[in-house]
Amino acid sequence: MNIAIISLGGWSSLQIAEECKEYFKRVDTLDLRHIDVKVGPEGLDVFYDGKRPGP
Repeated sequence: MNIAIISLGGWSSLQIAEECKEYFKRVDTLDLRHIDVKVGPEGLDVFYDGKRPGP
């Protein structure tokens, strides 16, 4: 299983991510300040650092 932690990158979030490594195969930490959500006529688009996240 994988997990992503979305936060502002504080110490407690990083500690949680470190502990999650015991239980999850992959642990990603995402900075909330780098996430953009755009609303358009076809729905929502989500970007991280200006790129669409993918597998």
